[in-house]
Amino acid sequence: MRRTQTIEINKIKQPQAPTKKSILVLYTLQVLIEIFAVALTIGLVYSKVGSISAGLITFMGGIIFAISGTFGLATIVSVPVKNTHSYKAHVAAFIMVLICTIGILVSLKSPLYGVISYTTLFVLIPFQIGLILFEHFHWKKMKGVSKGISLTIFILTIIISLWMLLTSIIFPILWIFIKRPSLEKSKSENIIATAELDKKQGYAPFASRWSEEPKKSPATFKIDENVTNIYEWAPKADPIKKHDNLVLFVHGLNGTRYTAMRYAQIFYNNIKATDSSNNVINNNEKYKMLSFDMRGFGANRDLHRTYALKEADDLNNAFKAVIKQYSPAHLLIYGISNGAASTISFATKYQRTINESKTDVRLIEESGYTSPRAELAAMTDQFKVPHQITMPQAFPLYRLLTGTYWGKRDFLEEINKVKQPLMIIHGEKDFIVPPSMGHNLWNKRQENKSLKTSALFMEKAGHVKVGREFIPQFINGINKFLREDYGKTTI
Repeated sequence: MRRTQTIEINKIKQPQAPTKKSILVLYTLQVLIEIFAVALTIGLVYSKVGSISAGLITFMGGIIFAISGTFGLATIVSVPVKNTHSYKAHVAAFIMVLICTIGILVSLKSPLYGVISYTTLFVLIPFQIGLILFEHFHWKKMKGVSKGISLTIFILTIIISLWMLLTSIIFPILWIFIKRPSLEKSKSENIIATAELDKKQGYAPFASRWSEEPKKSPATFKIDENVTNIYEWAPKADPIKKHDNLVLFVHGLNGTRYTAMRYAQIFYNNIKATDSSNNVINNNEKYKMLSFDMRGFGANRDLHRTYALKEADDLNNAFKAVIKQYSPAHLLIYGISNGAASTISFATKYQRTINESKTDVRLIEESGYTSPRAELAAMTDQFKVPHQITMPQAFPLYRLLTGTYWGKRDFLEEINKVKQPLMIIHGEKDFIVPPSMGHNLWNKRQENKSLKTSALFMEKAGHVKVGREFIPQFINGINKFLREDYGKTTI
């Protein structure tokens, strides 16, 4: 009798073990906080609050993931039976979340850690949801839910996790590096494109008058520590001389100096400024072209690109080298896509440099975005196809490319600092840089009627396709711009 009472007293004195329900609640809270961190990250990317930098976005996400980790630790400590596969899966997930959280926080110094950490967390979340569902159904199996159902749900979530792993990490990274062409590949692609242009426009074959390997200019400049060459595109019989009219071509993502090849003949043969009586205004109507490899491409492939941030500084150095070497009578700076954004970024930041050059400088931007963060938000909507860069996965992957945070600069707010004549070109079917960005630039410029601005919007054109597929309209639009017939044209 005494022994029975002792046993009962001992049972009463033992602390009550956490219930399976409380453990499930803790784990569910952890995952919900992780989902909140992801939602907050995406929400801040869309935020119009200019003071919120991407570095702050990442840091806040890391802090919230750290909070979720405390719930994960509480879950692990609370599990009474620690020799099950489920418990081991919980521990593994917690360790991964902890490592990724640390990676996100230290990514302020090294972006690559943020890339790996954020994308891994995107994969972990469905895996953790699978664990919750598995445990929920598994614990209720005595009430009619079979273990087969719970296992099926768990297996499906594992499949989803693997699919996210492929689409958010492996495929995008492969896509990124496959789409960064070598100089040889870029040259061959542009030779083919130029040959097609010759047939379409009725030009003599490019190689018969021009060299497919551009002449290296005496002018050089530095991109970081890389000495960067400028290259000349001109007919063999009419090389570039001092005081010629020049086009400084600024290529976009995945372009190189060879991208200029497909535009060189168009400008040389067709672009000229005339007055209303068709008299040539410029002292030499032939526009010859210069190009160079932007950071991250071609000969500068080893340098991190920063989406029109450091590129503005690079273009400033290129501009000064061109002015010093050639003293051009007229200089067009023509940028496409990221090169267009870089052109605007340069012009808003370095007005003093342009003015001190005492050169007639005009700017043409095709398919340029209004700010790095605005373009990132657009990618959230546009890139939702598997095997392409996706969002939210795109956020950390683009950090890998940039080597820096998306900046605070908003070119739309700064565009009216540009006092030089500006032409905006955009295709209405542009799914990379939404045409609304081009319209926003135009509308912003209209706030100051003294600014000289032209715009050409092509309803059937895609990304950087106006100057490649709608060439007559492209030529007419630029010539109209050069003879100072400003205004907006939609075709």
